[in-house]
Amino acid sequence: MSKHHVPSYLPTPRQIALACEQIRANWTPAEQRRRNIDQSAGEQSSAWLPPEISLMSCVLSSRKNLKELPA
Repeated sequence: MSKHHVPSYLPTPRQIALACEQIRANWTPAEQRRRNIDQSAGEQSSAWLPPEISLMSCVLSSRKNLKELPA
């Protein structure tokens, strides 16, 4: 077996960039924040941020569960 196995398909840098762009286009705002992409600055911060949750969805879920409890 050859030490220098060359894959049958190697994408070009342009193809890789286009695929990355398509993937990022489907990111939600939360995913963009999680990945901390800042196009204007061109730099990525190394600061960690905790995950964000929607407080309103928690409140509404709690109220719904309370209404379903027997009196």
